[in-house]
Amino acid sequence: MHNATAEVVSEAEEVLVVADSIPRSNPGDEGFPILSSELPQQFATLSLVEKQDDAWYLDTGAASDMTSDLGELDTASPYHGLEKVMGKGIQRSDCRRTRLDDMYVLQPKHVNNLTSHAQAFFSNSFRVVSSSVLHMRLGHPQASVVQFLEKNKVIQSSNKSSMPKIYSSCQMGKACRLPFLPSSDFSNTPFEVIHCDLWGPSPVHSVQKNRHYVIFIDECTSFTRFFPLKFKSDFLCCFIKFHKFILTQFEQQIKVFQSDGGGEFDCTDFHAYVVDHGIYFQISCPGTHEQNGLVERKHRNITEFGLTMMIHAAVPKRFWVEAFSTALWLINRLPSKVLNMQSPFQKLFGKHPNYASLRVFGCLCFPYLRDYSNSKLDPKSLPYVFLGNSHQYKGYRCFCPSQNKVHIFRRVVFYEETFPFQQPGNLYRVTNNNLDLAVFNDWFPGSLPAPA
Repeated sequence: MHNATAEVVSEAEEVLVVADSIPRSNPGDEGFPILSSELPQQFATLSLVEKQDDAWYLDTGAASDMTSDLGELDTASPYHGLEKVMGKGIQRSDCRRTRLDDMYVLQPKHVNNLTSHAQAFFSNSFRVVSSSVLHMRLGHPQASVVQFLEKNKVIQSSNKSSMPKIYSSCQMGKACRLPFLPSSDFSNTPFEVIHCDLWGPSPVHSVQKNRHYVIFIDECTSFTRFFPLKFKSDFLCCFIKFHKFILTQFEQQIKVFQSDGGGEFDCTDFHAYVVDHGIYFQISCPGTHEQNGLVERKHRNITEFGLTMMIHAAVPKRFWVEAFSTALWLINRLPSKVLNMQSPFQKLFGKHPNYASLRVFGCLCFPYLRDYSNSKLDPKSLPYVFLGNSHQYKGYRCFCPSQNKVHIFRRVVFYEETFPFQQPGNLYRVTNNNLDLAVFNDWFPGSLPAPA
């Protein structure tokens, strides 16, 4: 049998081993070597150590040695092939390969010259790989992680160039929302830029049968206007009223109108109105509510204020319009960090708001009713529930449970630490069929006493 020195690489493991005395099927054949039936048993006795150390390891099937440390070789130069092959005692191994029985066979072209000088072969194909392979081995981390490990010599790559920044699998598996660039383009003129959005539908109809509301926010002052709606289709009518109010009260033309792509804004009549008045209509990108973030944050502010006041006073949910309207009335008069601790009211009108008329939402109140009595023996006042300040009158909105109506009064006495809806049975000591006591249990079902 003709002896030859060759290296065999397993296709699955990509590990290069050294083999000596590989038999040929025909001693005189000058082609590629053919593996004999005994060769798998010979390779079964081989083992490779993954951990790098300074020791040399004998190849039980060959006379040459193997090492995991490239520094142990006297003279080494890379083999320009698919694997990194180093040789001791040779300058370069001129090899070619073929595939036989799921094995890769590397055979030197000049066997006699190679075997007369070579003492050992070393392959780092399973250790030193490209940065791209290391990136995949490590589970596709960030490029900075691979570069850090290479810099600290924890791992070693065959190429010193930076690895590709984009992998389709990385984008598909780790895609996230990109941050927004800070914007410094803000309006310095009141009501020049208006942000708008609709809220709803509410799960509970209001007393006025409303299920939506729309708000218009001035970008310069953050002053906000609130309009309850029964249907989304009522939006155009509210916008026309708001536009005329701005033209009359502030003599200011709206130049930019910003909103999302909701169906209430995708209306032929609305588009025709803004075009006729020269208003530039801006729409946020689909699924990108952040571009309409000013009004989205205002929605959250209004609902948080309103729900907190309703829960504190146990006000039924059907009064959500009164609660949200009162909440916005307060927000327009509270200092804001965005405005350098000025209130939107102060920013718009140039003066501090008056807090003297503030009262606790949902508290017990007694309006003066002498002017409405039919007899001199009628009581001069009755217990009511305070539901906020009126925007059209210089008075208070007071709810009468016996009539299930809201009235406006100027002369009112308040008990701001007493909340009638928390104990509705004590509000009146008589049974009234017009009083819908079921709404009192909206917030805390079963926790309120039965009516007397």
